[in-house]
Amino acid sequence: MTSLPYPSFCSNLPSTSPSSIALSAVGRCRINPNTIPATTTADAVDYKSIVSKCTEQGQTDEKEDKKLRKKYMKQGVALAQSYLSQTLNLDVSIVDVEIVLENEDVLNTDGCLASCFLDAGCARIVVNGTSDKSEEVMEVCRLPKERMVAHVTLQGDSVVVEKKVLDVVSNYAATISVAWETFDLEKLSQYQEEMQKLIKEGPDDHIEIVLQIPSSDDIDSILGAVCKKFKGHGTIALIDPTATQLGMSFAACCRTDRPDGLYTTVVCTRSNEALGLVYSSKVCIVAFYFIWVTYFWTKLSLLDRLFLMSNLAFEIHTRQRCYL
Repeated sequence: MTSLPYPSFCSNLPSTSPSSIALSAVGRCRINPNTIPATTTADAVDYKSIVSKCTEQGQTDEKEDKKLRKKYMKQGVALAQSYLSQTLNLDVSIVDVEIVLENEDVLNTDGCLASCFLDAGCARIVVNGTSDKSEEVMEVCRLPKERMVAHVTLQGDSVVVEKKVLDVVSNYAATISVAWETFDLEKLSQYQEEMQKLIKEGPDDHIEIVLQIPSSDDIDSILGAVCKKFKGHGTIALIDPTATQLGMSFAACCRTDRPDGLYTTVVCTRSNEALGLVYSSKVCIVAFYFIWVTYFWTKLSLLDRLFLMSNLAFEIHTRQRCYL
């Protein structure tokens, strides 16, 4: 796929997840505030307080009290900004944040919740595209299609997205996110055919498909097969990946013409000065990104660095020394 995979935080806070150290490189993530655990730090902003403030805004008639409604709006945006930057530790100027909102919350706030998070810096709003109220929810958001993502979860062994669902979501969203409860590589051809149908039946050629799949230790082989099959039509969102899983999914997107499968790697300093040329495996490349966050790395000699970059001892060293 042309777009690199990105993490979808469903049960882990980005601020505590090891995979969050790569977000500045990934440039994209998805947050589900309704499923991730609440943090206990004193400066943390509760997601429910944002919903409550947006509910007050939505229930205030703009014609009767325009100033009060604007006050609630500013307070809600301030809470959302604090939630993203302090509670989740996300820099929205670097990372495109997709936030998953419950349909009921969007309706109860008259769409103010969606606008609030966009004003706070989020790139897209993700809503359930298969519920009975999906069309009403996306309509009340009143957002450009490029800012709306319709998420579809396929139950059990099903691989088919109902046409009536596509007809609804394609009118409001330029991105369709599809998740399978169980992702089976043996059904990859069926997945590809179904996603190709979504692209062809979409309103235009700009429709984007996001595949949300569970993370696993063999994610590199899964992602490699998916990239080969889908040929650039979409993106993959990994559910709660570890730092290693996210790194290996990146490495799966790399290509090399060497018969031994190694990659030509230039080792550089933080100021981008070349230190040497080595041939690295995927594991070494992934571990390389982790080692830079340690103090110990700065104490290594050039020969030590080249040695660590060129064999599996680098991975062992990384696991012992790095903050994974």
